Formats: sequence, structure tokens, C-alpha cells
Amino acid sequence: MSVDTLDRIDRRILAELAANARVSMTELGERVHLSRTAVLARVRRLEEVGVIRGYHAEVAWPGEATPARALLLLRFAARPCAPVLAYLRAQPEIRQVWSVSGPHDAVVEAAARDASGLSALADRLSISEFRIAVETRMVL
Repeated sequence: MSVDTLDRIDRRILAELAANARVSMTELGERVHLSRTAVLARVRRLEEVGVIRGYHAEVAWPGEATPARALLLLRFAARPCAPVLAYLRAQPEIRQVWSVSGPHDAVVEAAARDASGLSALADRLSISEFRIAVETRMVL
């Protein structure tokens, strides 16, 4: 399923779930003007075709400081890009990976305990077998 095949209601469902993945199917149905059964069928279809890939909890552990977050702008020395993207997704600090056009090959959202944790991630990426050039932008 491509983005072009999503109808207006599918897009509204996805926007609602992106804002609050814990919304009940009844509430979601009310927001998009469908019955609970109809919205559940659409959500299941979106899951089956891979548009919805999961639901995640962003956890703030008691006693832990708010994590340092950054966007990393990446350029790859290696081609093809697919193995590099898989390597990035396997890194525990990396929350999101986007392949992009322009001077960079990818942008990732990363989080660590502190800035030194993000720095260690950038160092690890740059010395990996993929020799990834990293520019870091801290999220304020």
C-alpha cells in the first residue's frame, strides 16, 4: 500500500493514532465519523499491510533525568543504503530513521542519558564499517 492509496479517512486515522496511540477504537471512530467496527477494520488493514508498524511507549523511568535528544544528519560512504539503514535501526539510542533527499542520506532521531551518550553514538557510527559522516543537532 502506498501513501497515494490511503484515503482521507485512513489519513485521519493515522494522524489520530500518531497523536495518541492509546485512543480507544470507540473514541477514534467518533473522531473520524465511523463506527467502532469500521474503524477497527481499517486499523487492522493498515497494520496488516505495514502502514502501522507498531505502537510504542515513551518511558521516563523514575529517578532518571530527561534524556538528551538530537537529530543526526548522516551521509553514507557505503552503498547500497539498505544495510546502513538496518544498522541504524538496530542502535538502541536511535528512535526514528528517515531516508532523505539532498546532501544527506538520512536523518535520525536519537536519545541518550546525556550529551556524552549522544556523542558516543556519533563516534560509534563514524567508526562503523559503514563510515557514516555525522552532523549533530541537539533538540532544545
